[in-house]
Amino acid sequence: MFIGIEISYLEKNLITQGLTKNLLEAKKDIHKLVRNPYKRAVSSFLHTICNEWLICKFDSDINKGLSFKQFLCHLKSLGPTINTIDRHIAPQYIEGEEQYITEYIQLENFNNHIIEIEKTYGLLKTPLSKILKSSHHFSERMVQKGEYAEAILTVEKSAGRLPTYESFYNKETKELVKEMFANDFEIYGYDKDNIII
Repeated sequence: MFIGIEISYLEKNLITQGLTKNLLEAKKDIHKLVRNPYKRAVSSFLHTICNEWLICKFDSDINKGLSFKQFLCHLKSLGPTINTIDRHIAPQYIEGEEQYITEYIQLENFNNHIIEIEKTYGLLKTPLSKILKSSHHFSERMVQKGEYAEAILTVEKSAGRLPTYESFYNKETKELVKEMFANDFEIYGYDKDNIII
């Protein structure tokens, strides 16, 4: 990724071709950053209710809102077509990726892994404080405890205090996430029985 540098369509194609060639020939180590599926599902839901172009795919709008359970049920009904809507709300695992991925890095252990990667490849130190503080993160506002699996949330409600990750889960939503993200749990080594994040 080139931050702050404008590149042409031709340059993008050349970069993509080079990356594809290196992937297919296994010439480079490839690390994939993955996230706990329980946490990712909630984050994807919050991302969806805050984006007009995305929430309309769920037969709603930012004023009408959506519940976490409705979100998961709709994702399940989409099946494999979910990948064509938005990769951020789809399962992380891509069929056959293990042929190319050298190492999976769990986001929850990112700080430790990035230090190892920097040492291994002689990279500059990563500015973690800038990376970890993003306007796209909901975590700091997620303080409301309760039962929110079936509560309708709107963009207006999401502007203030939000439910904790755990508050979005009841027996049904937990089972839906376990089913839809089964490969993510298995391949990336997450405990599907432990919802505490």
